[in-house]
Amino acid sequence: MYQSVGKQNYISISDYIYLDAAFQKIMHVYLHNYLMIGRKFFKEYLIPIEKNLFENSTFDSSNTVKIMDPAQELIILWMRYALKTSILKFTLKRFKISKDFLRESEWLEDKLCSQQIAEATKGFDLIEGKKMLPLYNNFFNTNKGVKETIELVYSIRRNLKRYKTEYFTGVRYLFVKFNMFFKYILQNKLNKPVPYRRINPSGGTIIAIIGSDGSGKSTVVHSLKKTIERQLDVYVEYLGKSSLLRAPMQVIKKLKKRNKKTNKVVSSNLSRFSTIKAVWAIIVALEKKNKLRRIWKAKARGMVVICDRYPQAEVLGINDGPLLLSWDDSDSKLKRKIAGWEKDIYEQAKILKPDLMVKLLISPEIAIKRKPEENLDNIKQKVKIIERIKIPTNNTIKIDASNSLEKVLNDIYFKLSSLF
Repeated sequence: MYQSVGKQNYISISDYIYLDAAFQKIMHVYLHNYLMIGRKFFKEYLIPIEKNLFENSTFDSSNTVKIMDPAQELIILWMRYALKTSILKFTLKRFKISKDFLRESEWLEDKLCSQQIAEATKGFDLIEGKKMLPLYNNFFNTNKGVKETIELVYSIRRNLKRYKTEYFTGVRYLFVKFNMFFKYILQNKLNKPVPYRRINPSGGTIIAIIGSDGSGKSTVVHSLKKTIERQLDVYVEYLGKSSLLRAPMQVIKKLKKRNKKTNKVVSSNLSRFSTIKAVWAIIVALEKKNKLRRIWKAKARGMVVICDRYPQAEVLGINDGPLLLSWDDSDSKLKRKIAGWEKDIYEQAKILKPDLMVKLLISPEIAIKRKPEENLDNIKQKVKIIERIKIPTNNTIKIDASNSLEKVLNDIYFKLSSLF
């Protein structure tokens, strides 16, 4: 069970999330124990009508479930519209009714005759159904004209005023909406671990995607984010992405590469570290420390965390491994201290282990076809490392990334479905 954030978390309404692996879609079920309706962020009406709805429900043989009587559903639909939309709001929208309401209403009207609607309206004593029947008839018969809509909205709101539980929601609504917008900017534009929609109150989930160049990490991360963020708060961390501190050094690195006649595989023998390389290693470690902190914060806040790459301490100098461990035996006390500080960061990555590790395994020949600008020897080494490293995690799955993208995503979603 999931939980909406802040003012979207309503008493008597539960959120359930299901990941449909076959269609790669995430579904959201709102379970209402009572009929609480009203404007967004403030369900200010508690309508005591559940017994009536259950007694008149019908059995849908095609789906083997009980459903609301279509005529009652139509009445409730416009009751919801009236309590969401004041006369002022309807006027500000230039007397236009939401397309979603119109689409649903037309679908229900096609299933019903005027007699069924009349019987359903009369049955709603709490809104003085018999008195409301002429207003409903005028509303439907005149194709939901402006005058008829205003009369219906006004009458429903007046009749149900006694069931209102919240007052003075106008200013509060603006404050909540501004707060939601602010959190949206923090999460989606500034990439901060700030939830604003829906979380798991039992704690978040960390999903780490690792693989060599050409294995499709970025594509997989993008697909997962696009699917999950439709209903849940998602935080994505790219652990291989450079910070601004590394930008000048990246330029120097590229210039050095241009001067080399041949590309060489990165060496893990770091005993002859230059000053520039040492500074580089320290900045990389700082980046990882800050990113791990944000990942853990997002998990603590109930978000789904997707990591592109993840730190490992088995192989030095490559594939997100430590760079300064060769200084452990140095005669310099400063070097030993720096190496110990870096080691602590990678040890922290072991403790803050992902809930699921997805290993994308691929042959070097296919990887180089996808990334022709990379060095083949380098890719071969990375492929071997990905296959043998064992990053501490609650669960690890291996995916053959040599298959088509559709097959790869299908395999991953089937494995992920157990987490939701």
